[in-house]
Amino acid sequence: MKTVFCRQASLATSCITMLAAVAVIWSALGNISDLVTGADAAGLAAAIESPRKELVSRPLTELIEGFELTSRIDQLESICLDQVSRAVSTIRLARLENARRTSDEDVVTFRAKAALRTVEKRLLCSPADGAAWLNRARLLDEFGGSVDDVNASLQVSYWVGPSERWIMLPRFAFVSPKIENGDLSLELEFKSDLNRLVLSFPPELIAEIYVGSGPVVRSSLASEIRRQPENRQMRIVNAVDRMGVSIKFTP
Repeated sequence: MKTVFCRQASLATSCITMLAAVAVIWSALGNISDLVTGADAAGLAAAIESPRKELVSRPLTELIEGFELTSRIDQLESICLDQVSRAVSTIRLARLENARRTSDEDVVTFRAKAALRTVEKRLLCSPADGAAWLNRARLLDEFGGSVDDVNASLQVSYWVGPSERWIMLPRFAFVSPKIENGDLSLELEFKSDLNRLVLSFPPELIAEIYVGSGPVVRSSLASEIRRQPENRQMRIVNAVDRMGVSIKFTP
């Protein structure tokens, strides 16, 4: 009788152990599935961010639109792996851009809320991501966030991403109209960006920025250009001249 009991107990223990192993394997398979989907997201994000792509190209647009239907993108939002959380943000922002071209305000609003939620989850995982802070500021600015909240996000973007070109250029494009319209809340940070821009960007790119700017920003750019060594100053001036515009230095 004792032997039978021992066998039953041993069998029960084995079953419990086996069930626990199955649970671990099932959980692992779920994690692997998430990682595979995350890799797909990273690949799509790389295509979106590629300098050789056109976001309006039909194949890429269809991939962006279809990804959310064929993947567990909501689940991916909770994964704090840097490559995955960044990719999900890129895809959600690209879907918002697609919606803007349809002129369907309801779809735009829905996708903007999804993009903001994704960006804010990204920031919980990577609070030092200057691009994510900039994206948060742009989304809040477009969809009813307070001026203080927008400026606070921009302030953090300046702090944590002061010199990366791929962050500086869109940030410059976003803040420039505010400076032109007399909003000087971030004047010091903006001028710091101008200084780094003129100091390190190619003269041809500086010329494009100068020509595309309004009179207030042009004046600040001219002041920074004038502080450069004579050789670099002339290269920038000549690049601007080739675009049919002259830099006016103030006395």
